[in-house]
Amino acid sequence: HTSFIPLQHPLLFPYGGDGFKEDISIRDSTFGGQSRTRVRVTLREWVERHIESRNILNARRLFQQFVVDAYTMVESQILSFIRNNQKTIRSDVLNGLQEVVGKDEIDPSFIEKCVILPPSFTGGMRYMFNNCQDAMTICKRFGYPNLFITITCDANWSEIRDFVIERGLTASDRLDIVCRVFKMKLDELMNDFNSYILKFFWIIFGTSTFFHAR
Repeated sequence: HTSFIPLQHPLLFPYGGDGFKEDISIRDSTFGGQSRTRVRVTLREWVERHIESRNILNARRLFQQFVVDAYTMVESQILSFIRNNQKTIRSDVLNGLQEVVGKDEIDPSFIEKCVILPPSFTGGMRYMFNNCQDAMTICKRFGYPNLFITITCDANWSEIRDFVIERGLTASDRLDIVCRVFKMKLDELMNDFNSYILKFFWIIFGTSTFFHAR
């Protein structure tokens, strides 16, 4: 509903108004001297604009709740698009006997009734399967890893501490800054290795500001 965000977060939207609507037009119809193929504002762009234009970043726990609500809305919109555009992602090819047999499903009524998630959907079965295949291919081509390094985020890093203290906040209030600093330090660690060494990692997010990469 267009009023969900203003009603859910009255302190962040004290004047009310409508939230996101699918008929919001992009003001600038050209980009880089070329006409845009898309003329409507997406939900993700709408959320990004409101985070930048309003004083939401310093709203402490309300900022986190707003981000969670916005993320679920964006994710629901993506899943709704996938559900309504199964032919576009070639589900007729994927949703066949081979798909059913792979799931140990023997009921014929199950065929062509499930929603196929494409590999581009983060966290989906095909997304995880493709990543696993890529990892196995890398190990087959270059050998197994011989270094296992873990870098853990520290909320007391000077870059994080100085930023939040200046604004009277804590590290848990600005997880976006914590993630940026952590990613910068992770990139520096990766650059410390020689360029001819193959490097790959994954980031594990835990509770609060405790997350690490391996």
